[in-house]
Amino acid sequence: GGQLQAFQSQYRGSAVEVVIRLDARLVRGSDQRILASRRFEVRQPVSDTQVPGVVAAFGQAGDQLNKQVVDWVVAQG
Repeated sequence: GGQLQAFQSQYRGSAVEVVIRLDARLVRGSDQRILASRRFEVRQPVSDTQVPGVVAAFGQAGDQLNKQVVDWVVAQG
C-alpha cells in the first residue's frame, strides 16, 4: 500500500522538473501488520515545457519510481 504525497511539476526560474513522491508500506495480508515502509521521491527534469514534454517527463519519472518500488519489495522478500 502507499500514499501519493506529490505528483506535480515545479518551476524554478526557467527550469521545470516533475516530482513524484510516494510513501510506501509493505503490509502482511493476514493481520495488516506493517512489515516495512519507505519514502520514494523521483525528480525528472523537463526539457520541453510544452504539454507533450511535461507528460513525457511524468512518464519517465513514473517508470523510475516503479522500478525503485519493485526493487525495494523484492529486497524485502
